[in-house]
Parts: sequence; C-alpha cells; structure tokens
Amino acid sequence: MKLKIKKVNEKAQLPTRGSEKAAGIDMYACIDEPITIIPGETKMFGSGIACDFPEGYFGMIVPRSSVGIKRHLNIPQGAAIIDEDYKGEIMLAFYNHGNQAQEICPGERLAQMILLPYVLFDIEETDKLSESERGEGGIGSTGK
Repeated sequence: MKLKIKKVNEKAQLPTRGSEKAAGIDMYACIDEPITIIPGETKMFGSGIACDFPEGYFGMIVPRSSVGIKRHLNIPQGAAIIDEDYKGEIMLAFYNHGNQAQEICPGERLAQMILLPYVLFDIEETDKLSESERGEGGIGSTGK
C-alpha cells in the first residue's frame, strides 16, 4: 500500500518512519521561525503536506510519545482525524498542559500519523436497542 503525499509548502519535509516496524510516520513542523506555546495555550501550525489516502483509510494524528510525556504537549482533542476526502494541508495543533513554555522549532518532529481503515455506515433511528449483559451501566459498571 502507498500513501501519496504532496508538499504544499516548499519548506516541507516528507514524513519519516522512526523504525522499520513503526506504526506511525513522524510529522514535521513546517514553520518559518520558532513558535512558543505557553502553559494553558494551544497553537496550530502547518505540516506543509497534504495526503491522498488509500480508499477506506484515514489518518490519525497523535503526539510523538516524547513530546507528550517529556514536553507536556498534546493534541487538544487527544487525536486529530484526517478524513480520506480531505485534500488540504494537514495542520498540527498542540496544547501545553505543563507549567513551562515550550518552543517549537522549524523542522521539529512533533506528531505522528497512523493510517487506519474505517467502515462507512448508515444511521437508522430506532426506539429499542438490543439487550446486553452490561445494559446501561456506565463508567465503572464492569468492575475493577
């Protein structure tokens, strides 16, 4: 399977794989100068690339583990979903949940994109759902 990637910014770096069996490809910040993200702030910036996903697949953007753990930078909603039919520049958004300002440098690897399959489905309204052992039990209802 191939993922077609187009540079939409001449300064963009193509994603790279950190190791032969890495599930995700590392994404790079495509910025002209360093960006500072202060504690409690979210900043969005470009990756410089757009993708042509294989049919039935989407991209999921997550922070590299070192960015989330060591630098306290995370994607605001946990992960970003890039739909198969989106053809624009993939943007990267990071929230600083730490207590120190973090500087993002041009060309820095911050996120990784994982290619995942999805299923298209129709929505059908109903008055009754099927029975299950759990039923309407919410958080913690299945034990520890």
